[in-house]
Amino acid sequence: TASKFHGCNSEELMVVAALVGPGIVLASNSGVDRSALDDKAEDEDSESEESDSDGCREYNVKVCHPTHEVPTQCGDVVMLKGKGSTETPCVFRESYMDRDARPPRFMVTVDFLPEEIMQKHIELTWSEEESEASAPGDAA
Repeated sequence: TASKFHGCNSEELMVVAALVGPGIVLASNSGVDRSALDDKAEDEDSESEESDSDGCREYNVKVCHPTHEVPTQCGDVVMLKGKGSTETPCVFRESYMDRDARPPRFMVTVDFLPEEIMQKHIELTWSEEESEASAPGDAA
């Protein structure tokens, strides 16, 4: 998860729970400026020097003013609508954390996939395993 606001890229639904440490920060739909969203915000490394910088915070204020942010707490379970289930996927970000005193954190994320996409993942996994098993030089 990135410190910049980004849309949920799950195909259908995603469930997120912080079991240790701070939860995610949701952007209220009524407060999101979707034209300000950067499609690559999620791909940026949340460990980068810029993740909690003034530039990151300025970007977040453009996307969603802090008065429309909904922080979640440790133990909260949040269900997010992804891009495959709605034209306006849930917008969220990681909590800002002090770089020097970063608290322990354990997040659990579960993606719900449509059956046809899940089947493609299964087929891909099996074909990779079969390729590895029959690779030259692996014979005993």
